[in-house]
Amino acid sequence: MTHHVVVIDEQSDSRALMAEFLADFGYRTSTTASVSEAHGLCGGGGVDLILLDSKAANRYCAARAAREALVELGVPLILVAPTEVIPHEPLPGVSACIAKPVGLQSLLSNVRRVLGTPRDPINRAARSEERRVGKECRSRW
Repeated sequence: MTHHVVVIDEQSDSRALMAEFLADFGYRTSTTASVSEAHGLCGGGGVDLILLDSKAANRYCAARAAREALVELGVPLILVAPTEVIPHEPLPGVSACIAKPVGLQSLLSNVRRVLGTPRDPINRAARSEERRVGKECRSRW
């Protein structure tokens, strides 16, 4: 069984990039543009991690309210935010904070730190992609 990650981001290209990248490494992904939609995805269980973009959180009402609503679901949360917004002290219910622009290697290492690696083996194409991303894709974010 693979880990299920929900990506919440208003920007469809960012959402797709993160979801596709994690899927290449064996994670099952779902995407949504809003926190309220994420509640529908997470409410039935089966979600192992939420990646929350700070803009999506701010649109919901306020970052704190969105974070608290998601924390109530009992699912680990990684917050993606501009460097100046990331707090110096840990936020309750937040497993990790990733500074924007997000490097895909940083994204993967934080997801792995929270969830571990997927139980499904990573295929050679995914390993090759991981090496390529480390060299070429850091500037995409």
